[in-house]
Amino acid sequence: MLINVIIFVPKILIEYRYEGAVMGVLIAIPIGIGMSYLYSHSLNKFPGQGLPEILAHSKHRWLVNLHLWSIQIMWFSAGLITLLGFTDILSRFINPEMPKLFLITIYLAAIFLIIKLPTKRVMYFLEIVLFLNTPLIGFIIYKTLTSEFLSWDSILEVGTHLFEKPSLKAIAAATYSFSGFTNLIIFNRVIKEKIKIWNFIIILFLGIFNLFTTFFIPIGFHGSVGVQEYLYPWTITQGCIIG
Repeated sequence: MLINVIIFVPKILIEYRYEGAVMGVLIAIPIGIGMSYLYSHSLNKFPGQGLPEILAHSKHRWLVNLHLWSIQIMWFSAGLITLLGFTDILSRFINPEMPKLFLITIYLAAIFLIIKLPTKRVMYFLEIVLFLNTPLIGFIIYKTLTSEFLSWDSILEVGTHLFEKPSLKAIAAATYSFSGFTNLIIFNRVIKEKIKIWNFIIILFLGIFNLFTTFFIPIGFHGSVGVQEYLYPWTITQGCIIG
């Protein structure tokens, strides 16, 4: 959810703001939380095992290998796109004079160090990063909602297109914000207890809050028309909020 706020999802939803993005978000919420529940419920039957361990006893080795290779290619592609996106943001907004190749090299060096860690230590590291970033996120949201530059009229204007037929691309982009449950493919190894229903209730409310702030806040700051001029609308918006 946090990564997609910065890079991909806002741009796609804003692109379809007059063409069903609002309805697409509403449709994506039950789809996302439903997929999260079904996938997590399935893996709950195999506590302490990741997907490779679960499939290790299958007799259809060619099918297992094909499935695992397809997952690896998918996640490698998703990680590569995210890496290039972050590199582009750093190059544009933080240090335009630094070569992009050097930035990518720094990221790759950190990735090579992390992937050698045990699964449990990687999850602890992610929890620490989330814990450290949560106060900053809360501060940004507070500054946003109390800012005099936030135009609720622009938000309401886009909201009037609620009943426009949504495109598949808008629904897919909004649903992608819930795709973190797929990390259980590996992290289920360190989860010994079953995931409780209140975990999904929390994810539901966080997902609703995340999607609507991701979509509407840049519109409120830059206008329903002007917001389309930015390649990274949320990055620009964060600069305006903090500034």
